[in-house]
Amino acid sequence: MATSISVTETTRKELVLLKVKEGYSSMESLLRHIIVMYKRQRLREESGRFRQRMLRRKLALKDLVE
Repeated sequence: MATSISVTETTRKELVLLKVKEGYSSMESLLRHIIVMYKRQRLREESGRFRQRMLRRKLALKDLVE
């Protein structure tokens, strides 16, 4: 089921340009890719924060698994 979202004309033009430039077949596939990439980036950031907390507490991964 298709729906619509409101964006400025400038944003729409940028999205269309990105879609064409990167070779996506549809706006849906471009936006899906952007969402996946965002989620991956957030996971990397959270993983880094988690590792820093482990280092501060002098913990290793094996300490958490045992």
